[in-house]
Amino acid sequence: MVQYILVLWDPDGSKKWYYDTNHWITSDPAIADDGTIYIGSQDDYLYAMNPNGTLKWRYKTGHQLRGPPSIANDGTIYIGSVDKHLHAVNPNGTMKWKHYVGNEIATNPSIAEDGTIWN
Repeated sequence: MVQYILVLWDPDGSKKWYYDTNHWITSDPAIADDGTIYIGSQDDYLYAMNPNGTLKWRYKTGHQLRGPPSIANDGTIYIGSVDKHLHAVNPNGTMKWKHYVGNEIATNPSIAEDGTIWN
């Protein structure tokens, strides 16, 4: 059986923990200052994982996620989706806003010093 997991490794190469989403992990992780790990999956969810490997929350977009999330200085998580929207998610997992861009987004948003979002 194929596993679709996020794995955290210790520096010595041993597995610290893993989380199985039951779907392909489709983005690189982004790690917040508090240690929360954000990852996108093919199951249309942005996952927020606690540093100990437990699920903090998950946020459903309209379609799968391909690019990694970006985290702004205020903690807002930005991620594009195949649903053709740029999603802004609050650190508690609720939607801040989403904006239709007209095309699938498969790259991570860049955030400028002044908070401007490039995608």
